[in-house]
Amino acid sequence: MKKSGFTLIELMMVIVILAIISSLAISKFVDLRKRAAKKVNISAMQNLQRAVETYILSNDQQVGSFAKLESLLDVGGGGSWTGSEGTYDWTKNTMDAIPGIYRGPKMVSKITNANGEGAESSDQATLDEQRKQNQGITDTLADKLGIYYLKSADVEAFKKVGISNYVLHNYTAGQSSALGFTVGDGNMPLVNGGPGLRGDMTAFYPSILTNGSPVAILNPAKCSEAFRNLGCDMGLGKTDSDTYLSSRTSQGDPDGLYTKNLCTTRLYVFGLGRTCAFAQAALDTVPRSEVYGREYYRNYLLVFKQSTMAQQGTAISFAGVLDCDGYTLEEARFQADWWATK
Repeated sequence: MKKSGFTLIELMMVIVILAIISSLAISKFVDLRKRAAKKVNISAMQNLQRAVETYILSNDQQVGSFAKLESLLDVGGGGSWTGSEGTYDWTKNTMDAIPGIYRGPKMVSKITNANGEGAESSDQATLDEQRKQNQGITDTLADKLGIYYLKSADVEAFKKVGISNYVLHNYTAGQSSALGFTVGDGNMPLVNGGPGLRGDMTAFYPSILTNGSPVAILNPAKCSEAFRNLGCDMGLGKTDSDTYLSSRTSQGDPDGLYTKNLCTTRLYVFGLGRTCAFAQAALDTVPRSEVYGREYYRNYLLVFKQSTMAQQGTAISFAGVLDCDGYTLEEARFQADWWATK
């Protein structure tokens, strides 16, 4: 009498079929999570925009109302950084720019642990491991940013909008004591416990805005759509657009946009961290984008605008909110709609 049962081939076929079904389900679940994160991202931006506008109405002209916004700038090992007043630098957003735009750990020789112990200069594996834990700001955002060095009139204009200082980041993985940092400018206490591996917890060094202070700005040749959405349309004709805006084969010409008055607005960008005066006064919790994991800088960004056409030191005002990729609310909606149709 034969015993009934499955053959080995039949069992293998069942296992393969179950594996295929599981992979499809997991893929679908990941897509659903991404779509949900993008929708939550839009809601957070809307709520934050309203919160900032309400806060400004109730704190108009109040000194320090936006103190300790995060600069998105890597201070390097020296603790200070200034440049030529009134000039732009569009080259500080690369991995080897120190000081520059904050991109996470950049140099093996600068890696330190909590005890101040450094890595060997050839210890690339240590650097790679720390980069896995802290990527800094996203590549998408870094590509959109440049540096503007403030004039004295700009410093005064920032004070009037409640920004007299900001908080600098650092690329090392150790605590602030490893670099000899004990207090920030003007003896302001360090915040966030010093630099660390987590991307959105690395702003720690308060610095007072002064002549030549670097500030992150949006590159008009890289993100004309953001300028338009924030009410700063450059109004370029086709010839100007082809000449000055970035494309697949060109980095664009942001300096040309400004010198020829084709772009007449600077858009300053700051990160909204938990130590900002606005966050502590007006928010129960500081929102962070869930589109990325903790290894990236996920804080939302506040944008302030200033005309370049008016008298030097023209007023600075709040322009809007960006997500951690540097997208405006309208662009974030488009991204979410695109995902929904995939």
